[in-house]
Amino acid sequence: MAFELKTTLALISFLVIALLVYPMVATTQWDKLEFNSSRFEASQTQSAPVDWRALISD
Repeated sequence: MAFELKTTLALISFLVIALLVYPMVATTQWDKLEFNSSRFEASQTQSAPVDWRALISD
């Protein structure tokens, strides 16, 4: 009986999460999304590459 209860609760929680997420996904205008490429490029140039050899202590 405990297995059936856990399965029922799992299905109910899955449906509740789906009901909360679906309207957000369905109403998003995916073709109008814009990503700020200049900000992304600026963040890449400001960060220095990590020298992993310096992080490893001998």
